[in-house]
Formats: sequence, C-alpha cells, structure tokens
Amino acid sequence: MHIHTSNSFDAYTFGTLSTPEIAYKYAQGESIPHPTGYDIQLRRPLDFYAVTDHGVSRLASRGG
Repeated sequence: MHIHTSNSFDAYTFGTLSTPEIAYKYAQGESIPHPTGYDIQLRRPLDFYAVTDHGVSRLASRGG
C-alpha cells in the first residue's frame, strides 16, 4: 500500500490533510482524522507502508 500526504500538491487539492507523521501512525494501526470529519482506522497494523509524495510539485511551490 502507498499513500500521498498533504506534501503532494495533487493530493492536497483533493482534501488530503495528513502529514507523513500522521500517515505513519495510520499504518501502525492508530486512528486518524479523515478530511470529511470522521476518524478512520485499520483493523490491524500494516507490515509494509510507503509514503510516495510527488516531490516535483513541492519543489515548484518553493520556487526551486
């Protein structure tokens, strides 16, 4: 499984508010807030998880 966080411009424009730290907590089985206002939680922690943000958009927003 992979996820994009608010660091990815395209994910942010679709309402993603999670930081990489929050995404990691989710993968460990903790409850996190969903952008629509309720909490989500996995039934069990994941063995493998990857945050795959789009770095080009982030660099462009920094003027780099």
